[in-house]
Amino acid sequence: MSMEDIVFTFEFDDANSNIIANDYLENGWRLLHVGQKTVIDPQSKQMYYTTVYVVGATSQVYESWKEEQFLLREKAARIKEFVKANDNGNF
Repeated sequence: MSMEDIVFTFEFDDANSNIIANDYLENGWRLLHVGQKTVIDPQSKQMYYTTVYVVGATSQVYESWKEEQFLLREKAARIKEFVKANDNGNF
């Protein structure tokens, strides 16, 4: 696979970025880059470093991911409607 095969990318740089990147890799995404990012905490004004993972998807993997996201949004909408329909003041 070459970089020309990549049609979509994600960058992860939070505390769970390693776990999230690994989940994507297990689903056919490709690791494109691992690096370091400098971040300034807005409250403390302290500078710290975090690890950045960039993953990319081929068109086949990306289309599969989009379908999965669509199904998850449909499921979330059904749950929301159920909660609204059955809300007796507890939510």
